[in-house]
Amino acid sequence: MSNGREKTPLLLKDDNIRALFSMLDLAGYGYVTKKQYENVLKLVGVREHVRTSPSVKSDSDILSLSTFVEAVKQTLEASVARK
Repeated sequence: MSNGREKTPLLLKDDNIRALFSMLDLAGYGYVTKKQYENVLKLVGVREHVRTSPSVKSDSDILSLSTFVEAVKQTLEASVARK
């Protein structure tokens, strides 16, 4: 029986998020900036107040691929849960 709070599937899968990372990391450094991460969240429609992911350290200005993927997924899940 459903309680009305079923988990909504995310439209962006890991492969899609990795592709976004690759588009940002054109030089192949293996990281993107926090600003680039925030811009991706804007691009996919995440509002300002849900942009903080536990994966992103507040004192870090760069994100590796694995951190980026995890952070985007966590933030998207939090955004969907708030709607």
